[in-house]
Amino acid sequence: MAAQAQITAISPTGVGGFESGTDLSSNGWTEINPGTVANQWVVNNAAPAYAGARGAHVSNDGTAYAYTTTVARTCHFMRDVVIPAGADVITLSFYWKGMGQVGFDRLLVYTTTPAIVPAPNVPVSPATGIGGATLVWQQSATAAAYTLATVSLPNTLAGTTVRLLFTWQNDATGGTSPGAAIDNISLTYVCGTPAPITGNAPVCIGNSVSVGNAFSGGTWASGNTAVATVSPTGVITGVAAGTTLITYTSGSCVSNAVVSVSPFPAAITGRDTVCVGSTTAFANSVMGGTWSSNYPVVASVLTTSGVITGHIAGASTITYTMPGGCYITDTVNVVSNPGAITGGMSICPGTTTTLSCAPSGGKWHSLNPGSASVNLNSGMVTGIAADTAVIRYTTPAGCSSFATVTINPLPAPIIVRNIRCAQGLDTAYNATPGGVWSSLTPSLLTISTLTGEFTPTGVAGTGTIRYTLGTGCSTTKSVTFNPLPAITVYFDGFSNTLYTDTPYVHYQWYHNIFGKVVGANTFKTAGLFNGSYYVEVTDTNGCVGRSAMFAYNTDMSAGIIAGAGSVQVYPNPATDVLHINAAVPVDAVITAMDGKVLMSTKNARSMNVSQLPSGLYMLTVYDAEGRKLAIERFVRR
Repeated sequence: MAAQAQITAISPTGVGGFESGTDLSSNGWTEINPGTVANQWVVNNAAPAYAGARGAHVSNDGTAYAYTTTVARTCHFMRDVVIPAGADVITLSFYWKGMGQVGFDRLLVYTTTPAIVPAPNVPVSPATGIGGATLVWQQSATAAAYTLATVSLPNTLAGTTVRLLFTWQNDATGGTSPGAAIDNISLTYVCGTPAPITGNAPVCIGNSVSVGNAFSGGTWASGNTAVATVSPTGVITGVAAGTTLITYTSGSCVSNAVVSVSPFPAAITGRDTVCVGSTTAFANSVMGGTWSSNYPVVASVLTTSGVITGHIAGASTITYTMPGGCYITDTVNVVSNPGAITGGMSICPGTTTTLSCAPSGGKWHSLNPGSASVNLNSGMVTGIAADTAVIRYTTPAGCSSFATVTINPLPAPIIVRNIRCAQGLDTAYNATPGGVWSSLTPSLLTISTLTGEFTPTGVAGTGTIRYTLGTGCSTTKSVTFNPLPAITVYFDGFSNTLYTDTPYVHYQWYHNIFGKVVGANTFKTAGLFNGSYYVEVTDTNGCVGRSAMFAYNTDMSAGIIAGAGSVQVYPNPATDVLHINAAVPVDAVITAMDGKVLMSTKNARSMNVSQLPSGLYMLTVYDAEGRKLAIERFVRR
């Protein structure tokens, strides 16, 4: 008997040598590391590797070949391996090195099932138990250089998926760094019992079938390549009618299977839908086959001609079979004659209704496309012009049903201003009587359902008004609401001036007691009377906005020096000369009510106001250092 050939399940120069990538996952291994960097499995050449460019080792910073001896850690990496039934002499080997602490800081190796997923930091050193796993090797000494470890695994693992588990554990009581390094992991087995070829089936000429074997790594061969060929991966392709012996050789194990190759029919042609009581025909360009139906109560077929007769609604598989057993199938659908078309039969121009008819899957057509169109597949009808339209539904078998859809007229266009301010009442009009008004944007406007009178809510934006007739037909109109000015009143205590923003075309100031402030029609005005002021402005769109009340008190003027002595101004009202009596030399400034400076005098004892127009003015008195002493209002008669 020839020596049994060894089969490699994990190659030391492939995934077992960590040459496929720079981390465990890219090499086909799954890592289970603690959440912190200290003492985790990594892949690089820091150890360095036993062979090649990389190996796996324990690192305390994600790169270096070293471990932290004062922090207890347990980390794992694992891989699942399929060992076929009949495998024998199962051997695991690997090269390792590392210092650690014998009995506490060490490398452990387990076998288990894919159902077992060990947790990080479990087991805690020096314990070795992982529930459901078998410890097959453990580090019992230190090794500064790579050492070969060989483990014979039991052949009871044959026919199972084995999870290989490499575990590093250390306690926090010291030890010698570095920890474990591993490279060139190998798992091999030999064929003990030949495994049968699986997936064998008749093959048609030009068709392929995949076969397999439980033992991997073997070679395939065909005894007659003129009948069928077989690829290195076990794909058999029929070449000519006949039989051939397919052989799979894995080491000393040889498995055989006889494969038959038959002629393959061509694709079935013909209409695959038929109405109840009607016929259709299937055909095939390869002659000599026979026809059959798997559900003749639905559709029967003549065995020699392929003529199909529909009996009841449903589906039946029609098969065309060649003498050698190769066949091809197609499905014939038997449909009932369509029932009544249902759905909304009254629409408006520009609106839609979706019709339906059983059975589904047919096509829709409009016989009056100038009045209404219909989607070919969905049955959605779109009104085009006021009229009636006949809609036809046709099943794939050619059976039809009809319905008449009425397209009602639209109301006349809505008449309303397109652009306006977001304030004040307005009214929309429509020449078609009997409709109902509604707002599609109630956040922007509300509207009377009967009269069309609407009120903006004060919010800027584009609102939509709708007018709907009793038929449901409606028209809409968009109205743009320009925003109302949002204004704020400010106060300048040094000039005793109330003011607001400047980009408006008109201003008017008001007092809560005295009403409109005459002449106060710029962006600012002087404070005159205790109470509250507000300003009303008009923007470039003609929209009017009003500020909130601003509470004013004459004591709000900033900078007046307390205790500087009394200041008397007389006469008030004045005609020609305004006298100023103060305990210290003063300077005086006369301003209009909008804050504009009209006159100023140094070391003032009196001021000639005869040139000023009649009206109300403000007099501000300063000492020689420019400190404000008093603010007085006076009238020029």
